[in-house]
Amino acid sequence: MQASVHAGAGLRVARELSNPHTLAHALALACRYHSALGETTALHQATEELAALAAEHRFPFYGAAAQIYRGWVLSMAPDSARGIEILREGMAAFMDLGSIALRPYFSARIAVLSAAAGSARDGLDLLDDALEQVEQSGQRWCEAEIHRSKGELLSGFSDAPQAESCLQRSLVTARRQGARLWELRAACSLGRLWRDQGRHNDARDLLGPIHGWFAEGFDTPDLKEAKVLLDALSGENSR
Repeated sequence: MQASVHAGAGLRVARELSNPHTLAHALALACRYHSALGETTALHQATEELAALAAEHRFPFYGAAAQIYRGWVLSMAPDSARGIEILREGMAAFMDLGSIALRPYFSARIAVLSAAAGSARDGLDLLDDALEQVEQSGQRWCEAEIHRSKGELLSGFSDAPQAESCLQRSLVTARRQGARLWELRAACSLGRLWRDQGRHNDARDLLGPIHGWFAEGFDTPDLKEAKVLLDALSGENSR
């Protein structure tokens, strides 16, 4: 993917400059990139390098960011409780430093993890809080993904109308921003909801063109998931 190429190039340039602060910033961006794509191994490697660099040069901001991403990695293990705890501790350190730019993104992650750990209602409350943070901070780059996550949780509560409303809003927001990854994820989530309602044609017609827009990155988790869903929908429609 072009994004992966650019991310790698940025990190190489940062290393060549031999400036610790520049490298820390590049590593933090790499962590965000890998976390968004769910690339656990790459996220772990970037996180540990960022943590070591932050400790060596006493960069509290990047140290807090590394702790958050370390918790993010640990939360992907079967027992996610420790990961959530570390992520929350990193968030507290982040907030103590007065940083708000990435707070909605990290809050949304905690919400999803909390829901997966059995606290779905707490997860919904945290997502509402994250959306308020988006409004207050103006940091809207992850807004579509937060709406999608809320729609997914509401679907788990069997609240199909509200779930669809959130997923539609996610889709509209992603399209307005030109955020193709968020748009694909929203389409997959909405497509699954419609599939479960027996609306196979609607789901396929929504997801097909969005999946077809991509010309690369077919080995990434999101495009693999979309292809599996599309194939299943096509199978249903051929019956």
